[in-house]
Amino acid sequence: MTQRFLPGQPGYLKYSLLLLLLLLLPIYSAAEVVPDIYKAQIPVMDESEAERARAINTGLAQVVVKATGRPRAMAASGVAELLASARRYVGEYHYVYPQGAGAVPITGAVPMLHVQYLQADLERALRVLQLPVWPADRPLLLLWVTETSNGSSRLINTDEPAYRALAAVLARRGMPVELPLLDLQDQINLGDIQIDADIDADSKAETETQFALASARYPVKHWLHVNYQPSDGLVRGNWNLAGEGVNADEPVQASSLTGFMVDSADRVVEHFSGNSAYAPAESTRVLHLMVDNVLAYEDYQQVVAILKALELVRDVQVSALQGPELSLSLQLEGEAQRLFEALDKDGRFIYVAQVGASMDKARRYSWGGQ
Repeated sequence: MTQRFLPGQPGYLKYSLLLLLLLLLPIYSAAEVVPDIYKAQIPVMDESEAERARAINTGLAQVVVKATGRPRAMAASGVAELLASARRYVGEYHYVYPQGAGAVPITGAVPMLHVQYLQADLERALRVLQLPVWPADRPLLLLWVTETSNGSSRLINTDEPAYRALAAVLARRGMPVELPLLDLQDQINLGDIQIDADIDADSKAETETQFALASARYPVKHWLHVNYQPSDGLVRGNWNLAGEGVNADEPVQASSLTGFMVDSADRVVEHFSGNSAYAPAESTRVLHLMVDNVLAYEDYQQVVAILKALELVRDVQVSALQGPELSLSLQLEGEAQRLFEALDKDGRFIYVAQVGASMDKARRYSWGGQ
C-alpha cells in the first residue's frame, strides 16, 4: 500500500525531513538502459535437442517477464501457446562451458545455453497478446536489506545469501541495481536500526529517513529497503520503495527466504513497470516535436539518435531545420505521455511549451546537450 502523511498525523515531521532530503539529492540521470532484454542464459544438462528445446522455452519465459515487467505475464491468455512455439523466436544460440585456469573447461561444471531472441518478432507477438512493453530505460535502484531476529536488526552484507537472492531476482526481471558500499559512512548514516513488525508510523518514518540520508551519496533517485523476519517457520517482513515521486510499501509473507525475496522483487518490478510500460499497437499516432538550441551537427545527431532509441518510437522524420530549431515528426506506439515522461527522465530535453490545444499533438523543447 502507499503511505501518506498529513499535517498533524504521526510521522508527518519525519516524512517532511525525508522530502527535504530528496530535494538535496545530487542530480543524476539515475537510469540505466538495460542491455540484453531479449537474451537469456539457461543451465543445461547436455547438448541434446530435447534439452535445448526445454532451455529455449525457459529462456523465452524469462525474456517475456523482462520485456513486459510483469512477472505474472505467464498466466496471461495466449502466453502458453507463445512459449510452445519458442523456437520460432530464436535468432541464435550457443553453449558456454565454465573454464578454469588456462581456459581449460571445468570437469563436471554445468554448461549454459545463451539464446538471443528476435526482438521485433517477439514484440509483434506481445502486441497480438495485448501485453505491455517496459522500455529499456529503467530507474537505477539502490538496494538495502535488513534482517530482524530476536528483537534486534542488522544490515545484510551484499555477499550474503539473502542479499544475493534479492539482487538476482531483480536482475532476472531486468531491474538495474546499485549495491551500497556498506562502509563506515553508511554505518554512521544508518546508525542503530531497530525494525519491528509492530513499529509505529513515527518510528517507521524515522527509519526510512535514515535510509534516505544513506542513499543521498549514491547516483540514484530511488532506493528499496527490504526487511525480513524469520519466525515460526515463515518469513515475514515488508519492502519500502522511496525516492523521486515514489513512496510505497507492502507487507510480505512467505514460507521460505527465497520465496520472500521473489515475491518482494516481483511487486517492486510491477510497481515500476506499471508506471512506464506502454501497450504496443498495430497502428501508430503521429506526434510533432520542436527542439530548439540544436547548434551543431553533433547536436542534431544526438537528438535524432536518442529519439530513435526509445522503444515506443517506431519512426523519426525530420520535418525542418531552421536555424537552431529542429522540427520532427514521430510515429508512436502507445501514449504520447509515455514519451514525455521518457524525455523528462533523460534530462537533456528541457520542456518549453505545449503547441496547440491537444496535449498529445505537439511540444516544444530546448536541447540541453551532452
